[in-house]
Amino acid sequence: MKDELQTFLNLWDAEAEKTVAVLRALPAGGYDFRPDPAGRSLGELAWHLAEVDGYTTYGIEQGTFTFGVRPPGIERPKSLEALAPGYERVHAEAAQRVRHLVPADLDRKLRHFTGNERKRPFLAV
Repeated sequence: MKDELQTFLNLWDAEAEKTVAVLRALPAGGYDFRPDPAGRSLGELAWHLAEVDGYTTYGIEQGTFTFGVRPPGIERPKSLEALAPGYERVHAEAAQRVRHLVPADLDRKLRHFTGNERKRPFLAV
């Protein structure tokens, strides 16, 4: 059975629900606010949470992490109101990629920017 993977998915989905709550609580009109003028905007920072889910699981699914290769549908929404539903969609797609794994997949190697690595550290299971 997929006990380790299922435990990960249960915890990850619970954390995703909290992330959605935070995204829904962002202040209206704050999408372009930059805590640091040289840094990312609030909208960009918020969307980075979805990018982590999407890019990590897409790389695992593909068996490699390649610069310039983007998961489908990862484009950042352009409004504050679209961030939470966008994150929910990206997370659901990412979770589906993990559901296709079997426990033995966690110890298989994949090509990463830092060299060949096992999948397990990327999912932190």
